[in-house]
Amino acid sequence: MNPKDMLEDMCNKYLSDADIKAIAKNRGFSTMEISSRQVFQNYFLSDLGLKKAISSLNIKEQCLLHFLNYKEKIQDISVFDRIYDVNEPDDFFQTATQKYKDTYRNIHNNMVRKGVLLVSEKPKRSSKRSSKLDRLRFIFPNEFVPFLPPIIDSRVSFDDPDAHHVDMIRNMLVNMTTSKNDNNVIHLQDKIIKVGNNLFTLNNLKNLQYISLGKKVFERESLYPLQKEILDKWRYIFSQLNSNMWFVPNDLKHILDVFCHDHLLPSYKQICQIAWESGLLKQYTHGKKTYYAVEDEMDDSDLVPDGFIEIARDQSVMINLNTIPFQELVHISKISDFYLKKARLIAMPNLIKAGQNWTAIENQPVFEWLVENSDLYKQMCLSIEKKRGQCLVHKNLCVAQIKDLSLRVKVEKALSGNYKLLSEEFIAFPLHKASEVETVVKKSGYAVKLFKKKESLQ
Repeated sequence: MNPKDMLEDMCNKYLSDADIKAIAKNRGFSTMEISSRQVFQNYFLSDLGLKKAISSLNIKEQCLLHFLNYKEKIQDISVFDRIYDVNEPDDFFQTATQKYKDTYRNIHNNMVRKGVLLVSEKPKRSSKRSSKLDRLRFIFPNEFVPFLPPIIDSRVSFDDPDAHHVDMIRNMLVNMTTSKNDNNVIHLQDKIIKVGNNLFTLNNLKNLQYISLGKKVFERESLYPLQKEILDKWRYIFSQLNSNMWFVPNDLKHILDVFCHDHLLPSYKQICQIAWESGLLKQYTHGKKTYYAVEDEMDDSDLVPDGFIEIARDQSVMINLNTIPFQELVHISKISDFYLKKARLIAMPNLIKAGQNWTAIENQPVFEWLVENSDLYKQMCLSIEKKRGQCLVHKNLCVAQIKDLSLRVKVEKALSGNYKLLSEEFIAFPLHKASEVETVVKKSGYAVKLFKKKESLQ
């Protein structure tokens, strides 16, 4: 059953006339919008009266809508355990009707009749015994997501607060130039800055912060199986906040009660402290209270290149890791090789990288600055501009390196003209012909070596 089918089933079969009248009252529908069930169905997913209906829910009910949006899947009635008490929850012998009778009444009166949920009943199958409450399914429609209230009702604001956070990423980046430990999370490998085994991108840096949060929160071994699930929930929660929404740790109570239902976690204060140490939250003390807010985006900086780049005598680029915005370092990574010299990070142009990422970086201010101030980068730019338009790139194409002339002749014969010689050693052919080429190579007594696609810089 999909949301479209659920809507049709709800409006034409599940809801009573009294239910439709209640929804009309709570959503502000006129008699025209409920003149027939088909007309009612057409208006249900509109924004008419939706904001008012959602705002009439209590804070836990609103938070559950956030949780349903996070899950993005159809749920059964058990999801409401998170906000409504069930009858004798530890009694495993009671039926769903006995357990959820009061819960269903709350759902129906407080949420379904407010017109903020889709609800439908799965067909009863003769081969499987189930009650009506077992068969009920719920979903929060995507059309309603823009009207969700803030996950934290922050009413506190400060004029230019001297907020601070632990810049874990910056510390790791600077440490890369002074430590000889190859196991550092951020390190140089083959002239490339790596975050673990991944490329240096903003997304991988954000992942690193959440990994740090997870390691500190889940120090107790019994919580390890929950780590990914709960970290995904934290990602959603933080994505719903902005840097001006200040809160105290206790403001997280209703959120964690819903999102981390029945999970044993550190105190709200400890969680905020750990998120601060991981660079995900910033901290500000006012009076006797400590407030938190999500940190600004990593690339939120208007620092000009002169503030983080110097041109050396050999025209290479010396990067100040204490000041360079992470996004600018990502841009430089797309066109450069890196190496260390006297605890300084040095960048040199890489023609192949720049050619591959040309459309992504040619209009970036930092690239324009490098071309204007470094002869090496200027020369690279001129070389690429000179060759632009002389090369066609095709999708679904394989390129093989064949050094043996007799083997290449056999491959060309097997391809029956469906190939293009690129040089004396390289030949290009359609992807769907790869298996035929491999067969010829193996029958000729040679081994086939495949090169995996590298991770792309974003």
